[in-house]
Amino acid sequence: MGVCVSGGLKACVVCSSAYWATHGSQVTCSHECNAKREAAHGRKTQAKRRKHPKGERKCANPKCGAVFATAHGDTRVRYCSLECRKRHAWSINSGSHRNRARRRGAKFEHIDPIAVFRRDGWRCQLCGLKLKPRDRGTTKPEAPELDHIVPLAAGGDHTWSNVQCACRACNAAKGAKPLGQVNFPLAA
Repeated sequence: MGVCVSGGLKACVVCSSAYWATHGSQVTCSHECNAKREAAHGRKTQAKRRKHPKGERKCANPKCGAVFATAHGDTRVRYCSLECRKRHAWSINSGSHRNRARRRGAKFEHIDPIAVFRRDGWRCQLCGLKLKPRDRGTTKPEAPELDHIVPLAAGGDHTWSNVQCACRACNAAKGAKPLGQVNFPLAA
């Protein structure tokens, strides 16, 4: 049998001796060198895990980061308290307009985006482009999206009078700037 062409002459990463590799991903010359390499890797990994004594963990909430003791060394516990877990989950799941408005102390109403798009005639209120309902939820630049005239980040409310239909491109370009509404005619 010949030597695989993807292997070739290599130097062992453990003992630096030259050897013929039987495949391209082979990095050690023998089973002994491979065992030494795996043992060294295991020691490095264990040292990383030993940052805190056994039974202590760092809270998974990046804003908290407190070191806490787990009951009986349970490694499944990730947060120091239920309150900390809820705060972190809230920051991760911030996509909901209503939740963002509630957190900022702004007024909010239940708003059906499709009803807003119908009200605005499926037309972008910033550039005037006629939008297609089938593009809703896609990443196309002409996809219809719910836009806040005065953004939530700038103190706006999540109410019917403060939302409009906008294409994805205009909504992304607008960002958190209160550019207002152009109010194009609905007939087209």
